[in-house]
Amino acid sequence: MSPEEFTSLANRFSEAALLVTRDGIVLAANRQFHRFQISAPTLVGCRLADLTATAESEVNHYLRACARNRDPVVGVLSFKTQQGDDVAFRCDGALLHHDPERSNTQLMIKLVPRDESTTQFAVLNQKVADLNEEMHRRKQLQQDLLAQRESLRVTLASIGDGVIVSDTEGMVTFMNPIAETLTGWQQVDAVGQSVDTVFQIVDEVTRQPQENPASRALRKRAIVGLANHSVLISKDGVQRPIDDSAAPIQHNDGEILGVVLVFRDVSERRAAEIEQGRLAALVDSSEDAILGLTFSGIVTDWNAGAERLFGFSAEETVGQSILSSIVPETGKEEFFSTLGRVEQGERVEPFEAIRLRKNGRSVPVAIRISPILDSEMNVVGASAIDRDISKQKASELRRNARMAVTQVIADKKNTDQAIKEILAVLGDILGWDAVRFWSALPDQDFLQLRHAWCSHESNHAVALDETNRPTCERGQNLAGYVWHTGEPAWICDIAADDRFDRQHDDIPDTLHAALAYPIGSEDAFLGVIELYSGDVRSSDEDLIEMMGTVVSQLVQFLERDHAENQLRLSQRELVDSEERLRLALDAGRMGSWEWRIPSGKVIWSSTLEKIHGIAEGSFEGSFDAFQRDIYPADRERVLTRIQNTVQQGNLHHLEYRIVWPDGSVHWLESRGRVFRDDSGNPVRMIGICSDVTERKQLEQTLRFLAESSKSLSTLVDYKSTLQKIASLSVPNFADWCTVDMLEADGTVQRLAVAHVDPEKVAIADELHRRYPPRPDAEYGVMQVLRSGEAELMTEIPDALLQNVAVDDEHLQMLRELSLTSYMCVPLRVKESVLGVVTFVVAESGRRYSQTDLVMAADLAHRAAIAIQNALLYQQVREADRRKDEFLAMLAHELRNPLAPIRSGLDLLAMDSPSHREIVELMQDQVEHVVRLVDDLLDVSRIMRGKVELRKETTGLADLIKRSVHAVQSTIEHRHQKLTVQNATEPMYLNADPVRIVQVIENLLTNASKYMDPGGKIDLIVERDEDTAVVTVRDTGVGIEKELLPQVFDLFTQSSRSLDRSQGGLGIGLTLVQRLVEMHSGSVSAHSDGLGHGSTFVVRLPLVEATLRSSPTPRDVAKVAACRICVVDDNRSAAWLLKALLKKVGNHEVETAADGPTLLANINDFQPQVVFLDIGLPGMDGHQVAREIRQQPEFDDVLLVALTGYGQEEDRKNSRAAGFDLHLVKPPSVDQIKGVFSHPKLANTIAKKS
Repeated sequence: MSPEEFTSLANRFSEAALLVTRDGIVLAANRQFHRFQISAPTLVGCRLADLTATAESEVNHYLRACARNRDPVVGVLSFKTQQGDDVAFRCDGALLHHDPERSNTQLMIKLVPRDESTTQFAVLNQKVADLNEEMHRRKQLQQDLLAQRESLRVTLASIGDGVIVSDTEGMVTFMNPIAETLTGWQQVDAVGQSVDTVFQIVDEVTRQPQENPASRALRKRAIVGLANHSVLISKDGVQRPIDDSAAPIQHNDGEILGVVLVFRDVSERRAAEIEQGRLAALVDSSEDAILGLTFSGIVTDWNAGAERLFGFSAEETVGQSILSSIVPETGKEEFFSTLGRVEQGERVEPFEAIRLRKNGRSVPVAIRISPILDSEMNVVGASAIDRDISKQKASELRRNARMAVTQVIADKKNTDQAIKEILAVLGDILGWDAVRFWSALPDQDFLQLRHAWCSHESNHAVALDETNRPTCERGQNLAGYVWHTGEPAWICDIAADDRFDRQHDDIPDTLHAALAYPIGSEDAFLGVIELYSGDVRSSDEDLIEMMGTVVSQLVQFLERDHAENQLRLSQRELVDSEERLRLALDAGRMGSWEWRIPSGKVIWSSTLEKIHGIAEGSFEGSFDAFQRDIYPADRERVLTRIQNTVQQGNLHHLEYRIVWPDGSVHWLESRGRVFRDDSGNPVRMIGICSDVTERKQLEQTLRFLAESSKSLSTLVDYKSTLQKIASLSVPNFADWCTVDMLEADGTVQRLAVAHVDPEKVAIADELHRRYPPRPDAEYGVMQVLRSGEAELMTEIPDALLQNVAVDDEHLQMLRELSLTSYMCVPLRVKESVLGVVTFVVAESGRRYSQTDLVMAADLAHRAAIAIQNALLYQQVREADRRKDEFLAMLAHELRNPLAPIRSGLDLLAMDSPSHREIVELMQDQVEHVVRLVDDLLDVSRIMRGKVELRKETTGLADLIKRSVHAVQSTIEHRHQKLTVQNATEPMYLNADPVRIVQVIENLLTNASKYMDPGGKIDLIVERDEDTAVVTVRDTGVGIEKELLPQVFDLFTQSSRSLDRSQGGLGIGLTLVQRLVEMHSGSVSAHSDGLGHGSTFVVRLPLVEATLRSSPTPRDVAKVAACRICVVDDNRSAAWLLKALLKKVGNHEVETAADGPTLLANINDFQPQVVFLDIGLPGMDGHQVAREIRQQPEFDDVLLVALTGYGQEEDRKNSRAAGFDLHLVKPPSVDQIKGVFSHPKLANTIAKKS
């Protein structure tokens, strides 16, 4: 009873009443306490023992008594009033509500003061008894109702389904916790909401809304069954697949009171169904056979892999004993023993066994058996996974057969014995019933059965009559067919193949499958191997491949055996020679190897061990051991190539070096092939190795000779080239190489030392310094220099070192170098020995032979010739350098006196009009001398390829105009006529404009020079497709026909000028030809002979027009007067140039004879232009220019170099010194005027103004 209910009821009592717990906590008090000045509310929540004056132990005792009785228990309690008075009460207490939880047990205590009438208590007691009975009845009903409601609540809360109850209007009235979780709605929020709002569902596939099952139940007034493929969308958007159903709630009279909706989350069940389907698909798609078994051997599950492996369908095996299908009789005991161990909970490791297929054939399998557990983790059955390992077993058998064949061949038996053992190996290990070997007879067109083998356990006997061996023609039966095609043949069943005749081939009817493989090489066909089986067998490509390897080994064996037989037959009487040949063949044998990739095991034949320089049987058999033998520098390359072969390809071919235990280096050639399993994974690699050290040494020697010859072919500096040759020789041809040259004074100079280790080179230099060769030495460099003969020592004995050593320390140093073999070859030309080249072998272990000596001597001979040529070439270059210096000096010395002459003539031309003709004549002669000097220098530079063209796109018409302008005055002065016929359309060249003008100007000048006054010159410009054609035709003296072929040769002149009346050096036409050819053009000359004139035709390639805009020429006349200083040690030249400059413009001009004078006065005079001679005494012009440029205040001064040196190198030097312009003496008046148009000078004048 709640405190409120008690208070409402107890307020009707005339006496005071309390509702307390069993522990005495006051839950409620009625209003009658106010009669005793006790406030009822202050009692609630207090302990009864704290409210009374009665001892606490008595209060607790009274409470315990009341808790045990539903009838009133009388007692006495004293309470204090608000005034502090004690009031004694008679108490009647009884159990009102009992609960197992002590704190929920309720007691009711009625209190009456002790001084009131006992009669009142009697009446009251009766009323109380009646009231208690009524309360007890009502409370019992209430408890029953609460129990029912609680039972329903607990039931709905404990079930795993969500429950929603709605009224007839579809409004939610109740939902259990599961429904709250699934819908995302709390009951307090959902009550009063429509079911459609709280319970939103869509179709799982279409995602379209579905009708609420509650609505369907109300509409149909019946239970609505489970709906599949529904998705519930919760309040927070989470989607869950569900199953749902709904049923109407009916009254006893059939009235519909509401609907109950039941639903559940099936996410886990759906996931389980998907997982179960996936697992089922995996089981069915597995290549392995997967079986379910009882412990009595009954098959419960049988997947598709089992059907493929054993041939039985699931219908044939499920429910049947496995003993009746796939377990052979010999394996039954082991089978049940294994099942018993699984049933006892033991772990069974995977094992291998033989099982039977439906066709009766056995198949090897790897079996893994695992227990099947129920939900209680009890073992209820077994699951077996059977994997077909027949290919693996077959692979092992093939490998074993191949190794056995290798061993048979390696044992060096005679041919017949070896073939018999090979046939037995192939048949016995590979499981064939009969094997035959047909041999091709020399010079015969048929095969003869040579050997046959059949299994002892087989009834398929293959007869072989030793006295009458069967034969087979090409194309006849199986052996002849393979002989004819040259390809292996696999017959699944001979009985079903019409191509072969059993009777003729002596093949019993009990044999069916056959494999035949041809034996032979490109040079010869040796025979056929046939294998027969009593079973029908499908083609096995792996076996065919393995037979290819076996046949290759057999071919090598047969060919080697044949060669040895032939050798023995032809040289039987030469026992010693036969022994040497046998040893040579044995030394050249190949070694076989096999690498089992998964395990890393490596197998070598005994011959391969010998090739590696180790004792038979001492190889460790691991990949790491193989790696250790590889030369360190080759190891990474070898491992990378092997890895690439394993990962990407099948064929392996590699050459690499190995190091023997004695430290010597050898070359091997390895060939092999990678074999893979059905999944493409590499499982093994098989191949052979052969020692190719001699071939590699020969290749390295030839390569060294080729590279050395290439270096010698371009030899200029023979000292550096000899060092390069020495370096090229190591380490492939020698470990050490030295070159010693004989000097003019008879001493020996070491020019080169080479070794791969620089520290050892230092040791060799130290040895040579401390212990130079003795002039009287019996061996080595000094002996070869004296004799001129090469020296070879295949093996250097210690005695030789002792003989050579000067002292013990010297001997110790020589021994530490580990020298083993050497060659000394002279550098000899005719009868002269220039030096010695020494090749030495040390750590590589090589031994020089006579062949090596011949090659070394040939190299030394070529080197000696190259050295002699280099010395001659240096002499030629020195003479050429001196010639260039002479020409430059000649030009300088010629130009210096010409400078004042030209300046003086220019002054006379300005001041003496009456003598103009004389002055012009003298000017022409000066120009002629200048041109001679320029042509002489140009042809020298062109012949040496030192002229650099400055090409640009330029118009040909402009170049023609400039050329004509340059010669116009000369032609008019000679009273000759020049006619120019330009092309009708513009043409453009990619050319150096200066050089093209020089070409045309030379041709026009030449025409004028060799023509009398009144003569005529035609200059014709035409276009021939993509070529410009420039023709210069004159009516001059012509050219002799015999001279025409040499007219463009240097210094060639016609007899027309033998009197030297026209001057010239015979270099002008040479310049024309070279310049035209440098522009990818051509020039030709034609003349009908003396007196008939001549014609020169120049052809130049054309380009598209991409002209650059030409700068606008400055007007020299507008340049203001300048302060000018002329510096020249030739005072006459300086005076004349000063006069000319004053004549050209109103300039202020000063002169100086040397650089110091200029530098001393430059601050006072402040020149704007300085004409500075380069060749000044003491301080040259370059130094003076640098001094000026170091002073910032003279940055604007225009420095003009005035010199007789005019080559490109001279111009670069002047620019580097700080000059702005470079004028070559003698400068023309136009060139001098052009100086004043320089932009720098214009800027300087602008600043001054």
